[in-house]
Amino acid sequence: MRRFGAIIFFILLFSATQFVFAGENLKLVFALDLVRHGDRNTNHYYPKVSKTWAKTERGKLTPLGRKEAKSLGKKFWKYYVNEMHLLPENFQPNLVYVRSTNFQRTKETARSLLKGMFPANSDKINIFVPLAREDILNTINYRGARNLITKEVEEDIANLDKGLLVAIQKQLQKINHIFGTKLSEIYEFSKVADVIKVSKIHKKPFVKKLSKQTIDKIIALKSRYMTRYYMHPKMACLYAKNFIIHLANLLESKQKQKYFLYVAHDSNIMTIVPLLGGALKQSPPYLSDLRFEVLQDKNQKLFVRTSLDGKNIKLCESSNYCPLAEYVRKLRNNVASCEIS
Repeated sequence: MRRFGAIIFFILLFSATQFVFAGENLKLVFALDLVRHGDRNTNHYYPKVSKTWAKTERGKLTPLGRKEAKSLGKKFWKYYVNEMHLLPENFQPNLVYVRSTNFQRTKETARSLLKGMFPANSDKINIFVPLAREDILNTINYRGARNLITKEVEEDIANLDKGLLVAIQKQLQKINHIFGTKLSEIYEFSKVADVIKVSKIHKKPFVKKLSKQTIDKIIALKSRYMTRYYMHPKMACLYAKNFIIHLANLLESKQKQKYFLYVAHDSNIMTIVPLLGGALKQSPPYLSDLRFEVLQDKNQKLFVRTSLDGKNIKLCESSNYCPLAEYVRKLRNNVASCEIS
């Protein structure tokens, strides 16, 4: 019996070793990074709440955002050139495709990433910025449909997390009392919470009017609410369906480019992840990276690996390496079952 158990153990060990060996020897042949923009100024302006933010700077990338994006670009270069050998050390612009939503913070993030990746040649790379109405990653295009389903989504959130909306209302009352505002809706809380979060990062004076405990609670509540909101099946379907179809088509086609870089927003990542079978516990940070890699084995078979900030997302339950045909099929099935009533 002991001999039988030992045999089984070595068989399992050998199988696991073979799988790891196969995974480590896969060759990277294509990659797409969808990156959230870098550190920005607040998106919102409340003159009664804070006079320290210039209205003209709303939503724009900060010097810190540019610096951190360039640093991330250097890491990308090290990974794709030195480690995975996807891109040659001698720059070839025809192998790279870069796309950004039409916002200052995303376009500047893309440019800063490229300066880190290809410091001597970054200006030679065109950043494609589609028209807003044609941009599958521009969530503004879905505003009308979003407004139609928001009430239903919020009711589902309330049923899932009954204490969340109550806690938000309590914090709204506290904010109104301190700053003389008359905020009452959840979307208003989200906006002022953004001002507070960004002001905390940049040590803006008005934050001192709030206790650290209150600040942390407001930021945590916003993250909790936004994650629930954007990862709701209907919201994920609305915002991410077209990107998932685009991704499936891209993976099936033969692209001359080996590397795609898309720069967009946290709402994109939060809505795409559920359609990949993943889940998030909190909002993705600045420069969060959703990565899709196509790898080839010695028999020319292709596999897809998906990760968010280095953590694998399994679309195929059995492995981090999903056969490409199966991966695409699952993407299309997830979209086919994605409906908005």
